[in-house]
Amino acid sequence: MQKRRKRIDSGPKDNRISPAVFIVPGILFIVGVMFSFLVIITKIISGDERKIYLASDSSIGTGRVMYPEGVEGTYYESLQSSMDAYWTIKDIDGPAPTQENEIISFGDDFLFSIYADELYLLGPAVRCTVVECKSGLYSCPIYFWCQPVLKTYFEKEMSSEEDKVAISLMTSYSHREATMQANDGLPIFYGVGTEERVNHLSIMGKKPDKIFSYTFEGNIYYFWYYMDGSEFAAHFDKYTDLDQMTVEDAVAYFEIRFVEGADSYGG
Repeated sequence: MQKRRKRIDSGPKDNRISPAVFIVPGILFIVGVMFSFLVIITKIISGDERKIYLASDSSIGTGRVMYPEGVEGTYYESLQSSMDAYWTIKDIDGPAPTQENEIISFGDDFLFSIYADELYLLGPAVRCTVVECKSGLYSCPIYFWCQPVLKTYFEKEMSSEEDKVAISLMTSYSHREATMQANDGLPIFYGVGTEERVNHLSIMGKKPDKIFSYTFEGNIYYFWYYMDGSEFAAHFDKYTDLDQMTVEDAVAYFEIRFVEGADSYGG
């Protein structure tokens, strides 16, 4: 007779669910949320990079520094001496601007000067100062700001000459309080380009008062300016949500054009 095999009882079954069932989906969910968050942040940052008040240095304010502590009322025998003193007092990196690198200056009682320079990480730039003049003597700068030529303050390359003009308009608007002191109450709007077509620049149908080229570190740049930028300032004043204006908005809003065949300035 064949013996019946005895069934071995392995005990009660473990009906618990493995933690892996929850851990793996949980990890995937967290990764998904983080990825979505990064995408949103990237889009926000990318959008901010095109906001004109951030692309320029206008978010810093008017750039007004007033007299450095301890030297208010102190005047120097030369403009260079006042610059050297300011650079020393404020402990600014690099040498002070020199007359050799001066691009242009405006004014009498208050002197608005623009110098070619180079900024760390931002490359070619212009440094702008306003000093007070009394009886042939010069104060330390009462206004001081910088403006990159090729990059925005996000360290991004400006993609076109139109971008450069738009950002220059915003910077000029931001520092109008300073330039008005040197120009009988009228804001000076100015900028720098790198292409020869800047000679044909038109903003809101108006040509700059002057455009001329200068050379810095072996490269040619084109400087333009309007002695009376009141109309541009007024257009900024009435723009709704100025802090949301993008570079593209500014190009269209101010009708920034390079009109082929228009009279060339040069010189």
